[in-house]
Amino acid sequence: MNVSFFVSLFALAFVFLTDASGHVAHAATDMPAEIEKTFDYGTLIEHTVSIQKGIHRVSLRLSQRREAEGSVRIGSAHLTFYPGIEPGTPLLTVPLFESLLADMMNALYGRFGTDLRLESLGAASYMGIKEVEKKGILAFNGYSPWEQYLKNPRAFSQLKIYAIVQDRWKETGVFSAITQAFAPLGYDATFSGFEKLFVFPAKKCSFYPELEDLGIRRMDRFPYPGTISFTLTPKR
Repeated sequence: MNVSFFVSLFALAFVFLTDASGHVAHAATDMPAEIEKTFDYGTLIEHTVSIQKGIHRVSLRLSQRREAEGSVRIGSAHLTFYPGIEPGTPLLTVPLFESLLADMMNALYGRFGTDLRLESLGAASYMGIKEVEKKGILAFNGYSPWEQYLKNPRAFSQLKIYAIVQDRWKETGVFSAITQAFAPLGYDATFSGFEKLFVFPAKKCSFYPELEDLGIRRMDRFPYPGTISFTLTPKR
């Protein structure tokens, strides 16, 4: 057996898995939606469904509350989305998010039936979706109330600036891609609020060159939510 041949073959494979900067690239393998029970104690049951398409692996956690310990009746059910974006990994596109969400939701329907009744959805920041984050930035570019806040943040109570940011997100439809993705899945999704507000310069955005082309400077600052939440209402 020619050992040097296999060593050379391995080295060649490594080259093709390494980008120009020397970082090892992620293998683009797909994985169908899989569900596992991750927690079951007292009144709380949690199932996590994960899926991978290409380099993106995302998860959706279903949290259910029994009406009482030992009961088989479920009183409430909530979702939490985990985009699984690692440093250097491209953000999700809207079509990819829609596809991943549909596959995960269909997996849940397959396990729990179409009578599964969900009440809310939670996620971090802009859910790892490029178009949503970009829309969130552009909504505040040149927006007078936000510019006034940046000049003198002490003049704004937390309640006041949170209301300004939330109202602006709603009126500009920043999260419309998320709400629209749930429509064919049997739910009306409504942005209901956020927790914690962070302010970051545009230069930290992974797609800053696109923002620069729109006249946004590296140190221009924009709001980012810590977590966001949506109300889910079954369609009639």
